[in-house]
Order: sequence, then structure tokens, then C-alpha cells
Amino acid sequence: MRKLASIQQIAEIRPIEGADAIEAVRINDWWCVAKKGEFTLNALCVYHEIDSLLPIGGVYDFLAARGTRKSELEDGTIVEGYRLRTIRLKGQLSQGLALPISILPEEFADTYFIGHDITANLGIFKYELPMNASLRGTARGNFPSFARKSDQERCQNIRREVWDAYVAEDVFQVTVKLDGSSMTTFKIGEVLAEQYGTEPRFGVCSRNLELKETEGNAFWDVARRDGFENKFGLLDLMDTVVQGELISPTIQGNFEGVNRPDFYVYNIFDIKEQNWVEPNTARFLAEGNGFKYVPVLYEQITLKDLFPEATQDTIIQQLLDYADGPSAFGGKLREGAVFKRVDGKFSFKAISNNYLLKSKD
Repeated sequence: MRKLASIQQIAEIRPIEGADAIEAVRINDWWCVAKKGEFTLNALCVYHEIDSLLPIGGVYDFLAARGTRKSELEDGTIVEGYRLRTIRLKGQLSQGLALPISILPEEFADTYFIGHDITANLGIFKYELPMNASLRGTARGNFPSFARKSDQERCQNIRREVWDAYVAEDVFQVTVKLDGSSMTTFKIGEVLAEQYGTEPRFGVCSRNLELKETEGNAFWDVARRDGFENKFGLLDLMDTVVQGELISPTIQGNFEGVNRPDFYVYNIFDIKEQNWVEPNTARFLAEGNGFKYVPVLYEQITLKDLFPEATQDTIIQQLLDYADGPSAFGGKLREGAVFKRVDGKFSFKAISNNYLLKSKD
């Protein structure tokens, strides 16, 4: 699970030109704006990542002037709060919110440590745009227990791991991160279905729920239109989960600039082994079964080959610069890039700051 709020350390402080009351502070590889003098170098803070939905009331009400947003939780519940998104203040990119440790309840006084996840303690949720009617559908049940959701860490949070991969010359598959809605489809046979206490079936899921097949649901419409159930049999994809992005003219303001709904695979999960399939094999299986695969920028490349002049201090910024770029489908611009080590055991994403600044949701 993503740490939306955690205990972190101020790694760097720098002035903002033309600003008397604010300055920029760096937490991991995130820069955000704070009150001038509020922090000293290496001080601990409570860092809130972008996409956090902060609760109304108490320490966060200074954000009230920006208004509130509604978010949809995994169970479909709608909550309201203050959303943190990427902004610019006095020309400074600001991503997240750093507040003093003093905002924490007294019971935290002797228990917190750097990296401590306090998301739940502070009543913070991840912002998820509520689904429109064509995506929501009717829930058949929760997301299947035999499957797994994919959620790559952002590169800003794992500089050390990224640099280790750079030095080791690990090989990655690099793909475009598409801007749509997460979709999962699967087929489970009798033996494994019995093991997991469910029934054998072909199924379709939104980001959080398995869906009943209903007329007008965008996920099922694409699955039936393109014969997904039959595709699972072409190269023996039984007992497999296929995950990807549904992009459409009616999703996310059609940031990708497409003229019809389409599903692009980015992960395949082996139910029996409970493992992600290696990315190059996943592409082979997907395309061999007639699925579309997310646009591939590099099938195999090292970070050192991609960024030959990088240092430990510059690698994250170079990744973020690389994340900027054109849409794969002639849309506004791409959301970013995903890096998957070819052994399938390490991955991360670099999200374009241009995308974050221009995206309305």
C-alpha cells in the first residue's frame, strides 16, 4: 500500500526567488513549498504525498480556501476532503505537503521513526476520481483474493534502489504509462477455484471490484466486443490474471486522444504460482493471444545506457525529464513511463510533471 502520509526527514532547503514568506524543502526526491523557517535541515516532518485526500477539520483546514474534492474508496464509499495535487507557487514546483511533527497526537511521541506510515492514523485516503456510470457497473464482489493489484512505486521515493539498479546495470522493459482506468480480466479453472473457495469462471474487474456482466458497462463491453474469454485459451492462459489500462474517449477527458475504447495489457499474473509473469513473457503471451500490449519504448535496456551521464544526485530528475513526452496515440502528452526489470522482481514508475500540472483530475 502507498504511504500517503509518513514520517520523513528534510533533506534540503533552498530559497524561492521573489518569495519572502515561503521556501522549498526536499523530502526524498519530492520538492514542496513550506513556510520560511518552519524546518531546519535534517529535521523530521510529516510528509503527505500528492493524491492524498486530507480530512476536513483540524490541522488541515488551512487548505479550505482551495475547496474540497470527493473520492471513491475501494468499497465504493464516497469520502470528501482536501486533495493534494502538483502545483506551482512562485514558479516552484510543489508536490505534497510537509508539516511539523507537532501536528501528531501525543501518543506518537515515542513511537514514530523515519518511514513510519501514518496514513490511517491521520484519516487520510488516496484520491480516486469517482467512476462515471459507464465504468461503475454492478459489483459481483470484491477484487478476487487469488489476484493481485499492480502499483509501482514512484521513483522519487526509492532513489537508493533505482541507483543500485543503475550501478548493477539491471535490464528493464520500459513502457508508456497510459491515462485511463485500471481493468483486470481473468480465467480460473476448477482446481484452483476450489482451492480459493470460489467457482471457476471468466471475470472482469474494475480497479477495486469484480463486476457482473451488465449492459452498458464499459469494461464488459470491451471484453465481449474483443472476445477476451476466448483469448485465454489460445496460448493456455487458464488460471491467469491479465491486467491493463482501459482508455476511451469518455475516460479522464480522453487525455490519450483515442476515438474508441481499447484495453492495453501491462501485467500478467500467474494464479497458481502467485507470481507476476516476467514482462517480456507477458508481452509475448498478450500479443500471442490477440491482446494489445502497452506501447513499449524499450524491450531491454539498462538505466546506464538510457542515462549515461547520470549520478546518484541526478538520476531521479533525469527519469522525470524522460517521463515527459508525447502521447502514444496523438493525445495531449503521456502520463509517464514504467520501468520493469526483466526478471519481474523490481519495477517503478516516473510520472510526468507536465502531465500532473495539466491534468484536471
